[in-house]
Amino acid sequence: MRRSLAYCLVVVALALAARPAAAEERPINPLVELGPVVLHGSESDLAMLGLGVFDPFDNRTSAAATLEYRFGRKLLFIGPALGGMANAEGGLFGYFGLYFDLSAGPVYFTGQLAAGAYNRGDSRDLGGVFQFRQSIDLAWRFDNGHRLGVRVAHISNADIHDRNPGEEEYFLTYGMALGPLF
Repeated sequence: MRRSLAYCLVVVALALAARPAAAEERPINPLVELGPVVLHGSESDLAMLGLGVFDPFDNRTSAAATLEYRFGRKLLFIGPALGGMANAEGGLFGYFGLYFDLSAGPVYFTGQLAAGAYNRGDSRDLGGVFQFRQSIDLAWRFDNGHRLGVRVAHISNADIHDRNPGEEEYFLTYGMALGPLF
């Protein structure tokens, strides 16, 4: 599982490096405007890195990192995302999710629902491999499209396994706006 995650990260890094250096950023595309609040349609792709903590309310809290790629092309206001999370105790979670963006000026709110596979390593037992993840991000969007923010996430298996302890994650995030890869 660790080797597979490492291969995925290398492929994403190579794809990002192969992009033309002067990729033009796609403009903000408001789908719906409700006064100062905007529900966004397609925008630039976003590569996001987060550093934080895994399961802070358990006695085995550990450092964690997340890497995510959000595809900017959306169906109406819903876009796909691929990502992974790793913690200092060897826990790994790879996922595919769907997200949406709302903003009020430069402040962005992003909600995401995802499903994926969890390998606990020496970390917390979440009851099984297949897990669901819900997350919310609150970020400041800079003029160049990059974002600095915080993320709160929850992983659980929705009682499809015998045990469903669930866990929370808290991250400080930085997202880089990219031109579309595909």
